[in-house]
Amino acid sequence: MSYDVVILRRAEEQLVEIATWISQRSLDGAARWLDAFDAATHQLRENPLNSSLAPEDEFVETEIRHVFFRTRRGATYRAIFTIIDREVRVLQVRGPGQSLVRPEDLPK
Repeated sequence: MSYDVVILRRAEEQLVEIATWISQRSLDGAARWLDAFDAATHQLRENPLNSSLAPEDEFVETEIRHVFFRTRRGATYRAIFTIIDREVRVLQVRGPGQSLVRPEDLPK
């Protein structure tokens, strides 16, 4: 059984910001990065419970998980999500070196 993946507004904004930043250096790199994100969301459709709990999980009552995806050069990004029934909600997309998501920016 598959899950529906919904990318919330903040995560969508972050996707655009990161893709724009990468595209200023390499259009092909930005396209590959978006492909890596798409592959990660496909993984979430199939079985989001295979992904580990995110460090942010300890700050909120709702279970928070993350899935990692990489660029060709090996920079690791993560999509932070929660599961509600059969829906995976992508809450944030974080790049390498970014701090943890603040508790007030996560669902209660």
